[in-house]
Amino acid sequence: MRKEEIKKIMIVHNHNDFVRVWDWIGKVSLMSITNDNICGCKILEDSDDIEKFIHSLLPTAIEFIQAREDKYANFCRYEDISKDEVARLTEYFKNIRFKYNFDESDDDWDFGGSETLIIDLEKNESYIR
Repeated sequence: MRKEEIKKIMIVHNHNDFVRVWDWIGKVSLMSITNDNICGCKILEDSDDIEKFIHSLLPTAIEFIQAREDKYANFCRYEDISKDEVARLTEYFKNIRFKYNFDESDDDWDFGGSETLIIDLEKNESYIR
């Protein structure tokens, strides 16, 4: 699906330990979808690009958002998370599902878990439902 045709994106993942990851991915994805790069080129042109981009953000989001936030939540010294641990945690996201141009009356709307990420291009916002 071409980017111009996309109004809303729902990304469903049924695991509630990654709220910070989803929040950051939603913000970065929205910015990347709605803006061209410094040379005026569109980076994300269609739904395949968007899905690949979001999958590519997962390891970074886990390492720099989840692990660092856990440091502050637990009041402990931050230690670099191992590559093996990042890979293991990234495996949780193999089952994410994307739905485009949905509305709240769609059957899939209630199927999302506690970490359903909504990227609303019409309202220029991303949020977790």
